[in-house]
Amino acid sequence: MIDVETKELRIAVCNNSRNAEVMLPWINQWVEKGTIIRTDCWAAYNKLEEMGYKHETVNHSKEFVTTEGVHTNLIESSWRPLKTFFETSNSLLCAAPAKRSSPTPKIKRKKQ
Repeated sequence: MIDVETKELRIAVCNNSRNAEVMLPWINQWVEKGTIIRTDCWAAYNKLEEMGYKHETVNHSKEFVTTEGVHTNLIESSWRPLKTFFETSNSLLCAAPAKRSSPTPKIKRKKQ
C-alpha cells in the first residue's frame, strides 16, 4: 500500500494468503474511511466500498491507465524491487516492528 501524496509505503507479510480475509482487515487497520483506494480488479477488493472507502479500479487486461486517470503504477513500481529481492535471494522478511512512542497514523483521505 502506498500513499500517493506522501509516498509512504506500507508492507505486510501475508504468508502467501493474499485473499479478502487477510487483505481487508489490514486495509481497515491502516486506511481511514472515505479514502480513495485505487486497485486492479482483483476480487479480494470487491467489498471496499461496502467498508466505507471510495474504490477506483483499473482492468489490466484492457488498459494500464483508465480514461479517468486511475492506475496502480506507483505501487507496482515501488513493490517490484522488493519482490525481485525476495525472489532472487530466497530471503525472508524477519525485521521486528520498530517501537514507537505513538501509534503509526492511518493513511488519510485527501481533503477536497
